[in-house]
Amino acid sequence: MCSAERGRHASQRAFTLFALLWSATPALAEVHTHGLGTLQIVLDGAVLAVSFTAPTHDLVGFEHSPRNAAEAKALDDTLARLRRPDAVIATPLRAQCESIEVQRMDAGAAHAEHADLVFDYRYRCAAPDALDALTVTAFASFPALARLRVQLLGADGARELEIGADEPRLPLR
Repeated sequence: MCSAERGRHASQRAFTLFALLWSATPALAEVHTHGLGTLQIVLDGAVLAVSFTAPTHDLVGFEHSPRNAAEAKALDDTLARLRRPDAVIATPLRAQCESIEVQRMDAGAAHAEHADLVFDYRYRCAAPDALDALTVTAFASFPALARLRVQLLGADGARELEIGADEPRLPLR
């Protein structure tokens, strides 16, 4: 198997593990509390998959459809910021992680008064053994976000924890 095929296979396996983690925890996925978001993280070899979910109110300042040009601009600016993975997390430089995919998922469309924004990020890390922690930059990017419920799935198993803006370092091991 060539290097590109191995990378594609690892990426697909991480996505599958991520999907299993997401589907196994429907209660966490359905939480909608202002100030509280979720991070679901899967580390599979050199592939890091991260899903970030937060109430639209905490990210944009409102949860309804934009009612004027200022609100439309606020939403567009927030979506543009979320398309940059560094708005949510930062990986250690020594892990040499490269963002390979950013995808906006549709969440809360049926319940516009309590909508969430969901973005999935995938990275390929040249030195995955150096990936011992992440810095959660979402708190600085979105000050109304106070806490994140985190689920981690990796070679060491699965665990859940909660972190706050005062502790943005997220140990992965």
